[in-house]
Amino acid sequence: MTDLTIRQILDAMTRALDETARHFAKQKSKRAREHPQLRSELEDAADQNYDSGRAS
Repeated sequence: MTDLTIRQILDAMTRALDETARHFAKQKSKRAREHPQLRSELEDAADQNYDSGRAS
């Protein structure tokens, strides 16, 4: 029974983190549309993250 409870807690925490990540991604996207310089910086950061992930 304890394992099930721990699994439920971990699942709930994962869902909450996913929702938070989506929320912040929406905010960044909105700000990027409003500020072209920020958009460029976000695209550069995304490219760097992708490239570093491929290098691993």
